[in-house]
Amino acid sequence: MSPAPIPIKEIIVKPLDPEDIVAKAIDRIGKNYENVPNLMTAFYRETIRKNRTYVSIGEAVVEIFKAPYSNDARFDGSRYIKGGKVLM
Repeated sequence: MSPAPIPIKEIIVKPLDPEDIVAKAIDRIGKNYENVPNLMTAFYRETIRKNRTYVSIGEAVVEIFKAPYSNDARFDGSRYIKGGKVLM
């Protein structure tokens, strides 16, 4: 293999007004946050290592219910579907 340079575009960093950033974020709340409920399925994995050896591995599939942000009595929830844990 031989080295091959890859040109990248120039990036210009300039200071921004913090109040302007917050005002733009507030203006985009309706676009960035859903007004309809959302049901998602997720996979979760947790590993525990001691030194360089795995001690425990746990996995799960869960459903997550995300209520709309416009709802005053917002209720989010999750439901465990299937999972397991292995101790080594």
